[in-house]
Amino acid sequence: MVEIDAIGKTSREINAEIKQAAAAGDEIRITNPSASHHLGVGVLSPARITYEGSVGYFCTALTDGCNVVINGNAGWCLGDNMMSGKIIVNGRGGSSVGPAMRGGTIVVHGDAGNRLGQVMKSGLIVVEGSAGFMAGFMMMGGRIIVLGDIGERAGHWLINGEIFVGGNIEGLGSDAQIVELSDADKNFLEETLTEHGLVTDKPFKKITSRKELHHYSTKE
Repeated sequence: MVEIDAIGKTSREINAEIKQAAAAGDEIRITNPSASHHLGVGVLSPARITYEGSVGYFCTALTDGCNVVINGNAGWCLGDNMMSGKIIVNGRGGSSVGPAMRGGTIVVHGDAGNRLGQVMKSGLIVVEGSAGFMAGFMMMGGRIIVLGDIGERAGHWLINGEIFVGGNIEGLGSDAQIVELSDADKNFLEETLTEHGLVTDKPFKKITSRKELHHYSTKE
């Protein structure tokens, strides 16, 4: 294992060390991240990275194949445009967790902020706590699971994808609707939540698109 002490280093310096260790196939442990921004950005080699503390904005953005554990909280735009891999946050997530993500899994064991999964294309986001307003804003694919409550305008301008909510929904956004869970949905929730050691007996509700906006009958 390679241990990188982030004290006194810029994000650029830390990321250079991360990429070098990832290219060598080493497991990486970052100590004293001190909520620094842009950590682990652009890592395209498969890597196992643990942050021993909170991270700032854009952590693990633009990555492919990273498996990351954050033993703290995360700032805005965690996993922005990630292609594959997994991020586990053993704390809270900031606003816009998983924006534009194209694959992989993000699990937040605390609460998440506003605009969860904004414009995500594919992949999975699981939040053990609650989430703020406009979760799934302009979501184009993938799945979001929130075990707690969710704020107003949930699924606002939702295009494709699915949002499962175990608690209360403060309000739906434009073109969003609540539909019945299928047997396949129930199996998916059971398997996914069991895999991550989470409770599975909540009365989940499912939010999908009404497909009245951003969907057209003919091509132009």
